[in-house]
Amino acid sequence: MSVPGSASSAEDQHLRTLFQTAPFLVAATEGPLHRLAWSNDCFAEFFGAAAIIGAPLHDAVPDLVAQHVVAAMDGVFAGGKSRELRAVTLSIPTAGPPRRRMLNLSVHPRHRADGAVVGLHLHGADVTGGGRERSETARRGQEQRTELETLYNKAPVGLAMFDRDLRFVRVNERLAEINGVPVDAHPERLVWDVVPDPNIRRAAEPLLRGILETGEGRTVELEGETRSQPGIVRQWIEHFYPLIDEQGDVVGVGAVVEEVTERRRAERQRAESEHQREILVQELAHRVKNTLATVQSILMSTLRGHVEPAPLKVLTQRLEALAQTHTLLAENRWAVDLGLLARGELAPYGSRAQARGPAVALHARAAVALTLTLHELATNAAKHGALSDGTGRVDLSWEVAAESGNDSPVLEVVWNEAGGPPVAEPGRSGFGIRLIRRVVPHDLGGTVDLRFEPTGAVCRLTMPMREVSP
Repeated sequence: MSVPGSASSAEDQHLRTLFQTAPFLVAATEGPLHRLAWSNDCFAEFFGAAAIIGAPLHDAVPDLVAQHVVAAMDGVFAGGKSRELRAVTLSIPTAGPPRRRMLNLSVHPRHRADGAVVGLHLHGADVTGGGRERSETARRGQEQRTELETLYNKAPVGLAMFDRDLRFVRVNERLAEINGVPVDAHPERLVWDVVPDPNIRRAAEPLLRGILETGEGRTVELEGETRSQPGIVRQWIEHFYPLIDEQGDVVGVGAVVEEVTERRRAERQRAESEHQREILVQELAHRVKNTLATVQSILMSTLRGHVEPAPLKVLTQRLEALAQTHTLLAENRWAVDLGLLARGELAPYGSRAQARGPAVALHARAAVALTLTLHELATNAAKHGALSDGTGRVDLSWEVAAESGNDSPVLEVVWNEAGGPPVAEPGRSGFGIRLIRRVVPHDLGGTVDLRFEPTGAVCRLTMPMREVSP
């Protein structure tokens, strides 16, 4: 039995599943230094403590160099053709005296999907022992073959071997179940007699012929119908690998078949659900924007002629700020980054207003609360503070920190004005100031420290992260 020859995480997992407790040596190496990537229990027992995952195997067992095993491994890695080594005698280092062991070893290339050799597969048999031990060795060999047959037949994935004419040599029970044909009805039949779907043949036959010609394994996903479920299109991931004899000739192809029909169906359902969700979100966003536009239009029509233009403009700007925040939320699946929101609010003021801080995702309630607060701070700065003349500037920053006396993280947002005209605490708090001082405590359980320093307004907002994060 040959070991597959394509390097992939899925294949490695299959190897571990199929061969971890196999009664013969199986291992894989990576790179030109032949670093041990993994090994089964039998391999670890043979080499003992010398078999260190991640280290070149020949560093710990120098005899691999002296007995020309490393040279053979170098040749397989460079040329991509398998080698068979017989009766290799090795001195295995131990904590005490070295152990003398004899090994038959097969060396096969591991290929990446693009065909490049990235490592080696090793499998072999411990043939240590003399004449008195041969009967015991034969008995153990028979037990091992029986165990291997059971392992092969009961494997949870489909397994098959084809000859050079692409006739079945053998299959296991799982592949017979997939094909809908009994195990004993497979041998000597052409693959396409057992699996007659022309779509499968068009995709698979060129790959199988290529492996027979080049000796390079391939992994592919196929779909089609089999006799077990006629009329139903199913999907499989198939790992094809060359079967190589002792002379290094490709004598057939092996296959490891994993059905992924249910996995692909679940993926399609998730994609369809996500698509429907996106449609609903966009429809909701469209309707809310239209509602806000309608509210704005009604207010303008109702209040025009009854309210001075200046407060009417402030009101419409507040509605526009809410509409922009809603658009951001809809475009970002109802969790918007604070930086995106802050820079959008400060954009009209150009380089005179800067926003900086780490990425912080805000849920919808937090985004609306901070939009209202930042909008009122910017409006106040443009009317009376640092942005009311040509010299002032605003620095908006935030950070996530531990709350004093508490391990729970808090979001701290600081609005700092400088360089503008002198400011003072207003004698009467207008709606905007009241909004700044109330929204964050009421909606987010936070605190607001708003001070009017001679150099400019300073506002510190503090709120628990659990109240702002999605």
